[in-house]
Amino acid sequence: MPISVPVYRDEVAERKGADGWNIHHFMERMADQEQYPWAEYWNTRQTITADMRKRLGLKRG
Repeated sequence: MPISVPVYRDEVAERKGADGWNIHHFMERMADQEQYPWAEYWNTRQTITADMRKRLGLKRG
């Protein structure tokens, strides 16, 4: 069964699909990483801008 894993921007072109890894490949994938892919997860702030909301037809919540 495929699983989701972090993919760096420079890897996207070489990916053939979203089902490239399964649970068996995951530990191998993590061992190949120089840094923990989720290290900055809680420090990253993302927002939807007013322009994005307008283009998506979303009302201000």
